[in-house]
Order: sequence, then C-alpha cells, then structure tokens
Amino acid sequence: MKRATLLWITVFILCLTLQVKPVLAETVKVSLPGFPVTLNEVTVNNDYRQYPLIVYKDITYFPMTYYDCRFLGLETNWSTEQGLEITSTDITGGYRDYLGKVKNKQTDTAVRAAFPVTMNGKAIENSTEAYPLLTFRNVTYFPITRELGETFGWDCQFDRDKGLIICSGNAVVHEVYLPGYHPEYGFTTGNSYFYYSGGDGKIYQTQGGKLEEPAEIYRLPKWTYGNGEFVRPRFYVENGKPCFSYHQGGAVMGADYYFEIKPDGTCREKYSGYLTVKQFGDWSVTARQFGPPTSGNLSVQYREQEPKSVGDPAYVYGWSVIDSQSYSPSKDIYLMGKEIYILAFNPANGKNESRVHRVNMDTNQVTQMTTEAVDHFQMNTDSIYYLKEANLYRTGLQDGVTETVKTGVQSFCLLDKQVYYVDAQDSQLYKLGWEDSLNPGAKVKSLKIEDGYLICSFSSEKFIPYKLLIFNADGNLVWKGSDGIKDVILNQGVITYQSEEDGRFFSGKI
Repeated sequence: MKRATLLWITVFILCLTLQVKPVLAETVKVSLPGFPVTLNEVTVNNDYRQYPLIVYKDITYFPMTYYDCRFLGLETNWSTEQGLEITSTDITGGYRDYLGKVKNKQTDTAVRAAFPVTMNGKAIENSTEAYPLLTFRNVTYFPITRELGETFGWDCQFDRDKGLIICSGNAVVHEVYLPGYHPEYGFTTGNSYFYYSGGDGKIYQTQGGKLEEPAEIYRLPKWTYGNGEFVRPRFYVENGKPCFSYHQGGAVMGADYYFEIKPDGTCREKYSGYLTVKQFGDWSVTARQFGPPTSGNLSVQYREQEPKSVGDPAYVYGWSVIDSQSYSPSKDIYLMGKEIYILAFNPANGKNESRVHRVNMDTNQVTQMTTEAVDHFQMNTDSIYYLKEANLYRTGLQDGVTETVKTGVQSFCLLDKQVYYVDAQDSQLYKLGWEDSLNPGAKVKSLKIEDGYLICSFSSEKFIPYKLLIFNADGNLVWKGSDGIKDVILNQGVITYQSEEDGRFFSGKI
C-alpha cells in the first residue's frame, strides 16, 4: 500500500513538472544599422538612442514607442486580451530622440514577440513570419519591409549615401528652439519667424534652429510703477500679423501699447490707450474704453484718412455690462458692409445693460438686435449667437427672431456656419446638430478660432489619444495631435505649439 501511494505521488509530481515547464522565447541576434536613417527629415542618432533602429536578417526594424509611432502617423493600443494593436491614421506628434548616455553595442539580442499582434485590423501570425516582430529593451519592433511600408502608407527609400529614408503620409511637426523663453509671456509667429521674450526686457526673433542665435528686435521699457522690472509683454496674432502689447503705468493714468512686428524685424506702434481696434480690410473700427464708460466712444477710419465718430453719441459702445453691476471692455466687434455689430447701451434708459446693436456707418442709425442682455457674442453672415445662463441662443439678422439652439452649454465658438460648443456637464467638445462627442472622453482645455480654423486642446489624461484637434471652415477635421498642449498658435498656415509634457516647441504646416 505504501509503495502504491509513493508511486502515485511520484507520477503526480512528474506531471505537474511537465505542465509548468516554460516555453523559452526565441532569441535572435540583431545589430545597429551601418547606414544613416532619416524619419520625416529627422536624422536618427542610433548610437546613443535608448530605442535605436536595429537590423535583423538584413531588414531594418522600427521601435514602436509611443512618440515614434505618432510621429509617423501610427496609433497603438495594448491589452492583455488583444495584445498589440497598430493602426495607421493621420495622428501627429513631435519627435523625441530618447537619447541615453551610454553608447549602444553594435550587436545585441532581441526576442521574437510571443503575443497577439494586429496591423490595421489584420492579425499577424508572428510564429511563421520570415521577418517576425521582435521585442528589444521591452519595446516591440516591426520590420520595415515593402509590404509593411505600403500598409502604413509610408514612402521608404534606400540611398547608398543617404541610407534609409522614411516619409510618412501624416502631417509632420519638427522641433523649434526658443532659448531663454519666458513661459508667462507666450509667443507668436509670422513672416517665417518665431517671436518671444526671455523675461530680460528683450523681444527676440528666430527661425527656430537649434544652433541659431536669436536676434533682439525690441527693448521693453521698465515699468514705471515697479522696482526695476520690465513691463510684461503679451504676444498674439491679428489679421495674420505677429503682434505684441504691454501695459505701462497704473490702472488709471497708464495705457496699453500695441505693436505690429514687420517682416524685417522692426516693430511699429499701432496705437495706445484703453481701446479695442478691429481691422476689416481698409477699414478700422475703434471703441475707446477708458473707464468709467463714456458715450459717443465709437469711431471708424478708412486707410490713412482722419477717424470719424459714428453712431448715436448718446450710446456707450464696446462694453459688457450685466445688471448695471460689472463693466468690462468687450472685443466683440464685427463689420458687414457698412454696418458695425457691437455691444452697446444707452445710459438714458436707466438700466445699463449691454445688448448687441447694429450701427450704420453712413447714417449713424443704431438698431438693437437682441432683446436679452448680452456680455459676449459671435456672428456670421446671417446670425448672431450668444450664451446666457448655459443656454445658447441664435438671433437671425433678417427676421430678428431669437431661438434657443442648445441648452447646457459651457462655452462655444462659431466658425463660418459651424457651431462648436463645450457641454456644461461632461466638458467635452460637440458640434451643433451632432449627437456624439468629437473627442470621446476628452475634456476641453481651450477653444479658439485662428487663421480660419477652430483649434481645440484637451486635458492630458493618458487614455485620451488626441490632445489637439483642428477643424477647417467646412467642418472637416484636419489635425489630430497626440502631444499635450501648453500653448498653441496657428498663423499663415503654420501651427506652433509648446508641449505640456516636456516644454518643447514643435511647428509644422497645417
């Protein structure tokens, strides 16, 4: 009996040992490329890169890191159930070099990937592939064969002198350098240059080259109310031109100064004071906004002619006022033909509340366009849109009828005929008339119109694939960015942004 029991225990242990015997992963020998590699015009430093391109069986292998994939228009997703999923899209991200301090060995070992892999929805049978996917330094590598290049829409060329050259079909951004950049002041672009301040009282101009020495183009004055510090510039774009402004003096006796940066680097003072000036072709419209608000403060100017006052002089123009409580300057000014649309109120009516008014430049006739008090509005050629108590309203220019077009709205932007809004409950981006979120699960960080595009940046949670979306005037999505955004400007067809993750600047054509 004891012998039988001992025999059964021996057999059980043997079976258990056979069941748990690990399957050794296939190890293969790889090497660094003996030729240059260029990805979207960026030369790869394989000698010191933590995840270099490698060569196996005379085929170059590409590392599927987060940044490398998005730089070349690939999205990746990993799960224990599905393994690695690779999809070629139009996503865009800045290149990161992953440089280390230790030089890579010329030869090393990698392992054949032993998990499920799909490419553009097609399962890869890695165990039978002549050029299988590999893992190297815990990163998946895939072979750059002609078939895979075509799958991803890449143009892969090999030149005897220039080596391997890969150009992806997605939009591409390249790193630009703004040495000494002061993050509180922002930056602007235009004329093929980048403009910024270093916090040292100087404004610089550069084309963003890594070894380029930025040129000083303007010296800021010291603040008259300070202790030796300089005034604080604010950079922006107006009608496609790079500009900056600053405030000098106190709140009452001081003034705002506005400058345009010309292509040769000279800075022209456009105007100064407390005012909003909007340029519409040859016409400029000015609302003087020195406090307290005064009536008859609207004027127009045609080219270099003398400015002339317009509208009913009894009205106050260009101020946002609700319940006669808070007064703030408004920059909402539109010109259509000879008619100006602007916030205004008549103090003689007793209760000071701003509403949208239309002012005829020739007859000076003033017409109230909205019955509700309004603190901000946007408009296109046929409608006025405004937000009040989380309700979005539309007033027709022809019939004057006001209707509620959406409730539960946090903010909105109007781009031609398209209305985009942020939902007050989930803080996600929607398009009026569409039910689904334009970026599911992503909370809006900023929303604005620039250069004829809608630009929306989102919070940088890891599970959000797109941190920046850009739509054109037709409502088409033209940009999907993976980098978190700290600041972004779009001007003259060029987008420039500062990454929230590492503070780097990237720029490229839209």
